[in-house]
Amino acid sequence: MRTSAERRYFEEKKKEKVKSYSVCFDASNPRVVGMAATTPKPCSCWMCGNPRKNLKEKSFKDKKQEAVCE
Repeated sequence: MRTSAERRYFEEKKKEKVKSYSVCFDASNPRVVGMAATTPKPCSCWMCGNPRKNLKEKSFKDKKQEAVCE
């Protein structure tokens, strides 16, 4: 079982990583960085959202199933 210190350490590592790929949020705001570190998809823009919904693409599973059926 992890200790509190380990959880804090990994949380800080994740926040540093999130700061490096800030596409849809402001990386200078610590509150926003913390939210992005704990939430994989913080918004529903076309870059973050579900590609089946936004881009009308089929999922990998659907594409694979079609390839097997043909």
